[in-house]
Amino acid sequence: MNKVFGKKTDFAPIREDASRVIVSYGYQEADEENATWFEVYFYKKQASQVSLADVKNAIIADIDARTDEKILNGYEWTILHGDPQKAKKQRLIGETVKVWLSRENQSNYKAKYDLHYQKPEALTFPTVYKIAENDQKEAIFEEFQSFEELEQFYLGGIAYIEATVQAGWAEKKAIDWAPYESFFPTPEKTNASE
Repeated sequence: MNKVFGKKTDFAPIREDASRVIVSYGYQEADEENATWFEVYFYKKQASQVSLADVKNAIIADIDARTDEKILNGYEWTILHGDPQKAKKQRLIGETVKVWLSRENQSNYKAKYDLHYQKPEALTFPTVYKIAENDQKEAIFEEFQSFEELEQFYLGGIAYIEATVQAGWAEKKAIDWAPYESFFPTPEKTNASE
């Protein structure tokens, strides 16, 4: 899938050029004249073998992949304390960073959060977490000095994930499949013509 920035008048759900069939979706206006959208290309030799189900699967898989990527790299956190050992070197206090929300990290944050309610005496503060990396692949740390700070961080991440998933569902639900249905064969159309 390719993200395209172009003139609004250039967008069409299905269009063809000399060698390809171009499937476009995800239209969003950027300004008065321009918009963005996503495109997938099928060479004309293969387009006749592509079904509507193939097109739907490709579009849905792309939306899911972009949603996962947003979850992984999109949650922003403003550094409260940083790593006490490196705070002067990193000078990140008050700066906003993109938190790395891998499934493993999500699980670790949840475990610490849940532990507070199951066995609060097991948690000690301050506690330091690696939450991101800078452009040089150096770790960025946050020191949570209280459970309330950790809770703010964790619940903010959960809210971000939920909003991102909801946006992905809304994007999928908003797709009008009619232009694709008229171009790509469905199994019923294929069988009826035989």
